Amino acid sequence: MKKLLADSLMYMGLPTIIISAIILLIKKVFDSSWNDFWDWCKSIAFFDYHWKPQTPLKNNNAYIDIKKYPKDWELDIESNHIIGENIIGGEKAFRQHLYIFINTPKEKYAIYPEEYGNEHAETIFKVKNSKEFKREAEYMANNIINHEHFKDYIQECYSIKRKRNALYIEFKLCGKPETYICKIPKSKNNKTE
Repeated sequence: MKKLLADSLMYMGLPTIIISAIILLIKKVFDSSWNDFWDWCKSIAFFDYHWKPQTPLKNNNAYIDIKKYPKDWELDIESNHIIGENIIGGEKAFRQHLYIFINTPKEKYAIYPEEYGNEHAETIFKVKNSKEFKREAEYMANNIINHEHFKDYIQECYSIKRKRNALYIEFKLCGKPETYICKIPKSKNNKTE
């Protein structure tokens, strides 16, 4: 028996035994399923920050063409200052308002009404756990499609993805036949690290 064991160790090699032991340990720790382990790997090693519902979030109140989105002063995203006397409307104004909404912590600034802003403004750009990111993204998506500034224009929300310091939000907007992907960078004033 000892000879058989010694021969098999030499044949299989020590690395194979170590790898097998690691796989068994991982299986024990993540006993519920391989998917749990894979999700954990992605959240730690691959930084998979992508929320996508099984079916798109639908908004049955949307009915106004995005081209009619209210006009506003144009904001320089880098400096957060108004650009001269430039007035913007439509998609550009929508994107700018979404940028401000997502980067503004809810109930932090007296200038905004209590319901304005994002409860996860200080964490959505820095959270390191994939499941927590997905939870925050879903909550934020629901707030966006139901908020008075956006609810008349967004028909569906398909996904929210984070790459580096920006969110990519995929929408179906009224009056726009193709999917609209809106890049929202983290504000320079949002001092989360």
